[in-house]
Amino acid sequence: MALMAFRIALTALTGTGLYLLWGTMVLNGSLHVMLDVGETGSFPNGRVMKTSYTGLALVDRPVCILVAFFDGLNNLIDVAPYLMLLDLVGTLLVINMMTLVEHRRSPRLGLSPTVWQYLWNCAGVAVFLPIYSLIYINKRSKEPRPIPSPEAHALPFTAIWSLLLALPLMVPALLGASPFQIQKGVITFFLLTPCFSAFQNMVREMITWTGYTGTTRPVRLAYSIVGGISALIHVCTILYVTIYAEDSLSLSRVYVPHPSNIQLGQPDVLTEASLLFIQYDYIIIHIVVVLLGIHAALNGITVGGTRSLLTTTTIIGVLGPGAGLAFVLDSMEHPKYLQTKRK
Repeated sequence: MALMAFRIALTALTGTGLYLLWGTMVLNGSLHVMLDVGETGSFPNGRVMKTSYTGLALVDRPVCILVAFFDGLNNLIDVAPYLMLLDLVGTLLVINMMTLVEHRRSPRLGLSPTVWQYLWNCAGVAVFLPIYSLIYINKRSKEPRPIPSPEAHALPFTAIWSLLLALPLMVPALLGASPFQIQKGVITFFLLTPCFSAFQNMVREMITWTGYTGTTRPVRLAYSIVGGISALIHVCTILYVTIYAEDSLSLSRVYVPHPSNIQLGQPDVLTEASLLFIQYDYIIIHIVVVLLGIHAALNGITVGGTRSLLTTTTIIGVLGPGAGLAFVLDSMEHPKYLQTKRK
């Protein structure tokens, strides 16, 4: 009965996310603006964008649309969208590690981590994270088994590597790069996505060859690494906004959706639309993480039972949803809840 309730809730969240992200963009007209920018290469605020990368329209058009979406988020003309994107990227470190761990636990089941990353990077976390979480709950209830040793010991190294993969998206604007360089950073970020799983494969083979053993709990260490980085990013973002930022920047501006800010004909319409999009992403992530925490607590999966749910919600409130998710996933890797049989 409880599992059915979670299925209903997560399915409803998928529909809600689809409406909040894409339905809202259709209704407020910002989707048309984004598609127009992707075709013309001219933003409403006067910025320009390269529209030809390969010379193939079927490739260049979707690439330009992606660049158009992210440009207002990571160009630092407005700090608020950049900070919201930064916090979201930090949270995705944990979510991406989750997909990698579960794929290496059962390689023949489900889509690869690379496919999941492209799904939420291109179409929204709010749409696909509830779907993945439903798959995760179903799989873990049937196959709570440990990961093969070489795969497990490679994960902490991949956790550190995953942070580097986000640098092309977030760093160019900090270094004062030109608009074209910032936009190329977005493209580089997407091109590097397959390197997440590829790096895991490379390190796994090196560990198999060398016989490296390392820590006794590598999966939990990997979650601690990405969870710690996500928490650090979240806390630093909060501190920057509350202590060092100007009066025009507030926590409400960064994290709370303001649909009325999207006004067609205004120079910042696409920036506001993209910000609203990822704010809804962030809210849905919070809800999904809480649901996963409730599911774990009710099924006695997390150490401490229902007390762990209070810990989870406290961590989410203080350190962000990425850290909360890492706590839940770490608890579910406790030996008590895994089969002792090794591959």
